[in-house]
Amino acid sequence: RTPDGVTVIGLYSSDWYVSTSGTEEALGYFPSSPRKLLSMLKDSRVVAGDVVHAAAGVYRGESDLLITGADTTIPACAPIRSGITLMADDGPEMTVIEGEGSTTLDVDNDWKLGPQAVRCVWLADKAKVSGFTLRGGRTRSVAGAHYTCDNSGGGVLGPMNSRLAQAYVENCVISNCASFRGGAARYVTLVNCRIFDNYAQYNSAIAGESRLFGCVADRNVCQNNPVYEYLSIDNCTFGSGNCTATGSQLLCPSSPYKDAWVRNTIALGPVETNKADRGWYQNCFATKASSPCSGLTIVEPARLQIDADYRPIKGMCEA
Repeated sequence: RTPDGVTVIGLYSSDWYVSTSGTEEALGYFPSSPRKLLSMLKDSRVVAGDVVHAAAGVYRGESDLLITGADTTIPACAPIRSGITLMADDGPEMTVIEGEGSTTLDVDNDWKLGPQAVRCVWLADKAKVSGFTLRGGRTRSVAGAHYTCDNSGGGVLGPMNSRLAQAYVENCVISNCASFRGGAARYVTLVNCRIFDNYAQYNSAIAGESRLFGCVADRNVCQNNPVYEYLSIDNCTFGSGNCTATGSQLLCPSSPYKDAWVRNTIALGPVETNKADRGWYQNCFATKASSPCSGLTIVEPARLQIDADYRPIKGMCEA
């Protein structure tokens, strides 16, 4: 133990532990002495490369901004600093981060978007959240404010305007989250996530300006384009319940970002293909497209089928 009371474990530990029953006084070195989630994430001893392990439970009721230089007044239940990983060791079935709706409403509907809203997770550059269910996250919904943090990422928000999407969401379930744009997520990379029943007042109920790998998404609702200006999509399935008033399920990125792609992906709904200079398809299937496109096969809905777990049924996904 050092003269100022720090133990050797505290000096060299890269693993920290939190639980819903954790305390402010606990040091968080072991699962048997967990700290509170928000207190641990704000602790200066936790640095880039460290992993904060969350025990099973529902994490809610505390939130903080903890965002330096970002244009937002919407706090997060789990604001994660650069290079730090927050991991649920028992998985999304047992471990939940729950946001909160606003009492004062920007929009007169049941999603409770407004100034007192709380999103689930905020990620700094190269931060990661893994193994959680993120549910009930909310932001504001101010019409016309398309590129503000306050209006973006009800479930999870990465660094704003980061086309690299180097904030990571892995093995998570994102559900019942809402925002003006990016109902479930914005400016992140999503890996092996299930994205269901989210809402965006404008667009990107599933994700905006993000990368998706091995994800499944369905029953996400917005005005247009549930996946808006994607950076890359690999090995994903988009169900037929992703609803839009207008537009397609997948919208290509804006120029000059022309290196976007969609590979090995199924969309049980329309996709946009008429912006060939903004991206490309490879080994993909959809039930409708804005125009013919190399790498994308248009299939009758009866021939493009998935099972209850959204896996393609062998022999059915073919022209």
